[in-house]
Amino acid sequence: MKKLGLVVALSAVMGLASTASMAAETSPSFDFVTGSYTNLDADGTNIGGAQVDYSQSFGENFFGYGFGRYLSKGDIDNTSLAVGLGYKYAVGQSTAVYGVLGLAYDDVSWGNMGGESDTGYIVNAGVRHAIGESFEVDANIQHVDLWDDTEQNYTVSGKYYINPVWAVQAGYTYVDGDNSLMSFGLSYNF
Repeated sequence: MKKLGLVVALSAVMGLASTASMAAETSPSFDFVTGSYTNLDADGTNIGGAQVDYSQSFGENFFGYGFGRYLSKGDIDNTSLAVGLGYKYAVGQSTAVYGVLGLAYDDVSWGNMGGESDTGYIVNAGVRHAIGESFEVDANIQHVDLWDDTEQNYTVSGKYYINPVWAVQAGYTYVDGDNSLMSFGLSYNF
């Protein structure tokens, strides 16, 4: 199943990159803060929470990235944090490929039964493509090394710009056959 997800994600990335010449003269954004409602479907159990993503360019090709996510259901609380350094390369006026290398932290607690935490790393590779001035899509693959395990997450998201500063955003992340994430939020672009 992971191979199928990889094929789908790579096909999406290649398809987006090939349409660069068809879009309007608009660059994808790497300067934003986004607040989202996030829902984790963990083997049929829905766990809701909030996520904040932050990205800011510096120099022509580099950007910093970070996110924090808090999920909770009953006595189960999960906090995930990541911070990293990214490199972006413009394939055309409307398309950029990028990569991120970062540190990750995850903490799970079970009420008064205690909890556990772990620190590891993440590696992202993706493509971001602006379609005119109103819409932007992002497809990426993230390698996560946490909890003595590694996994690949495949994410597709889109932003609809209400105006040049504000956008609504939705995304879907495939983790494996039993786990996935959906998010809906508001993005401030600067």
